[in-house]
Amino acid sequence: PSENIDLSELKFTKAAEQEQLRAINRLLSAEVERLERERIEMKKVFRKQAMHRGVRAVELGLKTEDLEAIEEAAAEAGLSANESSMIQARKLTNTVHDFP
Repeated sequence: PSENIDLSELKFTKAAEQEQLRAINRLLSAEVERLERERIEMKKVFRKQAMHRGVRAVELGLKTEDLEAIEEAAAEAGLSANESSMIQARKLTNTVHDFP
């Protein structure tokens, strides 16, 4: 047990590990900031889409839930949301004209 241990190599290794961890931390922090900006941008897009859906539903005389159901059915049928809304609007117009 009277062996001399070289502490300078151990200190160097420890310092290198700490610097590597700091570098990883900087990279992860930058990634978190990028993801946060992306989240905020997506939130704006979703709000705009929700407003657009609400306006569109009102224009068609539907509840937003009904419009959403139509859009989901259209997606399953392979139609665009605009095509499905046009079809639904025609159906509503025909229904209104059928009343005396």
